[in-house]
Amino acid sequence: EERTDLDGTLGYGDTHELALGAAGTLTWLPAEGTVIDRGQTVAEVDDRAVPLLLGDRPLWRELGQGVDDGRDVELIEANLVALGVVSADELTVDQEWTSATTEAVEDWQASLGREETGRIGPSDVVVEPAPVRVTARVAEPGGPATGPALAVAGTARQVTVDLEATRQQMVQVGQKVDVE
Repeated sequence: EERTDLDGTLGYGDTHELALGAAGTLTWLPAEGTVIDRGQTVAEVDDRAVPLLLGDRPLWRELGQGVDDGRDVELIEANLVALGVVSADELTVDQEWTSATTEAVEDWQASLGREETGRIGPSDVVVEPAPVRVTARVAEPGGPATGPALAVAGTARQVTVDLEATRQQMVQVGQKVDVE
């Protein structure tokens, strides 16, 4: 077994800014290092929790009874089932908004202590593809909630090493390493 010491950086991958589309005042933000998973609070705006939902695209419109079918509807339904708000037997996860969807959203809103409108809009949640780790606060409580609030990265530890081309055969992406 060949061993070599290399200098590298231990981190969580690329960071990006997480924006809140909410009007109002930031009243709480998580500390650096906090891991936020589906259903957990990303920030509070006007003393109201803004939860994280998992999905491959942000919400771009208000959703509720009568809305056209779409992938955003499926995203909301999939998250409500994954959070245990409703079972897959009670709510079909598809692109169609039904009365069962409205009922599940109302139940979720009640669990968050919100008004039970049965509607959900882009400022009510933050959507990310996977859980995130807070790397920095970009804004501070007391400021406006309209722009970037946090810098976030993934949750898996990563080691990054600058390696000369002649030595790259020594390592492979995903290889386990010892870190000192």
